[in-house]
Amino acid sequence: MLIREKPSGSVCKLGWREKIILLLMLKCDDPPGTPNFLWIDICATFEIDFSSASKKSQPHLLKKEHKFKCALTRLIKKGLIKPAVMERPDFSVQHPNGHGYNKYSLTKLGRQIAEKLQQPTPKQAQFLRDHDALKNALEQLYALGHTEVMLDQVRAVIWQQQQHLSLYCFGNGRVEFDAYWNNTKLGLMLKRYTVGQVRISVNDRQRKYGLANP
Repeated sequence: MLIREKPSGSVCKLGWREKIILLLMLKCDDPPGTPNFLWIDICATFEIDFSSASKKSQPHLLKKEHKFKCALTRLIKKGLIKPAVMERPDFSVQHPNGHGYNKYSLTKLGRQIAEKLQQPTPKQAQFLRDHDALKNALEQLYALGHTEVMLDQVRAVIWQQQQHLSLYCFGNGRVEFDAYWNNTKLGLMLKRYTVGQVRISVNDRQRKYGLANP
């Protein structure tokens, strides 16, 4: 059964293992349709290694292996990947049973979907833009000599950067902007880029965030 695009243009749902397998294959799909040792990549990426003991004594790895093998089967049934038929040295064709194939290749449809998966979703793109805006604001404040910043300071600099950008449509101006860049959102994001925080005083819940060189 082939994956068909829905009217919205999105592909039908794939599990996270299937998505990762397609992305792993896309890295080696040059030229398109090139067979690659997919199972080796899966085992290396997800640490499926039975060399330390027998398979029966490692049920957690057996379970992980089984789930990825099932994901491979689903991708084959959907027409997104196909097993490569191997030739023996005597030129006879080997048709392994089950999951005995060493190599797999992306189909044309599989490559199209893998390329779509590689593109960030609107939500991921927004996330990246927000973090870029925050980093730029912190760099600007640090360059001005600030080693500690407060939420209002950071928000004011981001506002200077974004108020005229078409990527951010704040119809109600600063009110809508402040609601988007609220204290909770900013505070959580600042934890990634600052070196500690302290409250201004016992009675004031506002915090100062320490800046390292961005």
